Amino acid sequence: MIKFTAPKPSINMEKAKKPNLKEKNQILRKETEEILTATFSHLKEVIGEKKFNEKVRKAGKILAAGVEKRKAKLEAIKEKSASS
Repeated sequence: MIKFTAPKPSINMEKAKKPNLKEKNQILRKETEEILTATFSHLKEVIGEKKFNEKVRKAGKILAAGVEKRKAKLEAIKEKSASS
């Protein structure tokens, strides 16, 4: 009887599945940009498509920048209040 053992992956699978902070911010930024574009689509005609896309991109970056920091801060506050 021959035993078959699967080869061990060279990359830790847990690390490979979880997106890092930069990837999370990129995903969040793109989602934010889509929402802003859908919400303010009537302004695209007034401002112009190129300027509108530029402004939406900048707003997405600004809004996504502080989200992870804020999440970590809120979690720390919840843990502190739960332990008290």
